[in-house]
Amino acid sequence: KSFIKGSVAAVRIEREERSLPQNRFLSLGEYLDLPRKQSRMDEVQRREVYDLFLSYEKLKKEGSYYDECDLVYNIAGRISVLDQSSLGRMAAGGSTLLPIDSLFVDEVQDFTQSELYILAKLCRDPNNLFLAGDTAQSIAVGVDFRFTDVRQIFYNSFGGIEPKLLQLSHNYRSHAGVLRLAACVVELLYHFFGNSLDKLPPDLGLFDGPKPVVMDVASTQELVLMLQGAKRETSRIEFGAHQVVIVRSEAAKKSLPDEFGIDPDWVMTVQESKGLEFDDVLMYNFFSDSPAEDLWRVVSSYTEEDIAAYYSDATVAASGVQKYDWENPLLTETRSLDFNADMHKILEPELKMLYTAITRARVNIFIAETNTESSRPMFNYFQRRSVVDVVSKENSEEEGLSGVRVFGAMNTVEDWRNRGEYYLRNAEGERQIGCLRLAAKCFDKAGEPQRRDYALAFLSFTEIEEQDLAKPKGKQGVELKQRLYNI
Repeated sequence: KSFIKGSVAAVRIEREERSLPQNRFLSLGEYLDLPRKQSRMDEVQRREVYDLFLSYEKLKKEGSYYDECDLVYNIAGRISVLDQSSLGRMAAGGSTLLPIDSLFVDEVQDFTQSELYILAKLCRDPNNLFLAGDTAQSIAVGVDFRFTDVRQIFYNSFGGIEPKLLQLSHNYRSHAGVLRLAACVVELLYHFFGNSLDKLPPDLGLFDGPKPVVMDVASTQELVLMLQGAKRETSRIEFGAHQVVIVRSEAAKKSLPDEFGIDPDWVMTVQESKGLEFDDVLMYNFFSDSPAEDLWRVVSSYTEEDIAAYYSDATVAASGVQKYDWENPLLTETRSLDFNADMHKILEPELKMLYTAITRARVNIFIAETNTESSRPMFNYFQRRSVVDVVSKENSEEEGLSGVRVFGAMNTVEDWRNRGEYYLRNAEGERQIGCLRLAAKCFDKAGEPQRRDYALAFLSFTEIEEQDLAKPKGKQGVELKQRLYNI
């Protein structure tokens, strides 16, 4: 997505015969010629990917389908026929469609190069394009993003203009306890996959806070007891307005054990939680459900010397953060595994997902795992860095979670009302249906029936739209129409 169909070269905005099918994407030769620093796969891997791409295009053509890249390509063609004089005539005629004076783009790491190129072309002045994002959160499937690549696009395509890169070093969402854990994950990304993200100084928190908590549990029942202790009053874990469970994937979400006793709407995948924030986050079986399996053992090769080298780097040192912790507690060691860039590529998106999940938390984060072997490499690493507290069934009653009562805490009516509005505002993309369900439940708890019904109506329209009203006929079509009339 980033290169074969999503690169600037692929849209061929200045070339003739754009309508020819073979001109809608990079040729095999063009793809193989991309620098290794830009596309990190070797020639054999690129050939395999290109064969898969051609099979995908064939299947798409047979079904008369189109994808996002086809849409971008079509828009690029329309823009190419609008020269500056025609834009001027549109403006003189009172049209407000084009030109656009300024554009502000958030979560820019999820955009392809061609999408950003089109946005720049829509601006009267490309310098008025404001991009904000975090390359450590680039977990969109098929998108490979770095700000250095974006600067190169502007330099090559807009007369040598090279946008300024402003590094935001202060984090206003999370406290220092959460940020120190997140920084340890970013260090691993820089060490093992240095070309996959921009090198920036670690985030600085404005205030301190509790360390994240890691929990090795033998079963789901044991986790539930640790979370709510002996004072548990119901058969379900009661979640507050600002709490969530984050799991690794949709499959993990569906297979959540019944004994967990949690409303499924309070469970999100990493992708669904992206862009949202919560006071308390419970990450459940992230490593146990990770497709990387035992490849996490490569983390054991990251040494204190590597950390010292990272903090001596000029970019990192410029932040003023030069202190790091490294301890050698008595831990159950894992079998070491030497890192291989080609064989262990899967760890790159896994580390980025881990970072994204951690940074959803504002106050408390709990990482619970039922598979000790899968989680041990990262848990050991976190303990050596002194960025987590470890809670087990044995010590939870004395010094752990039962006294904290994080889950099951009471919220005010105003809390539920505000959270309902928050979910409504953020109901988009993959998380749209989930956010609408949560909004309705929040409004219900707040005693706001009108806002609840509004959210439910929005939810019904969204679900019906996804089923494609154009296809159902007969009885199914009548049932869908009746659902609309009943809202």
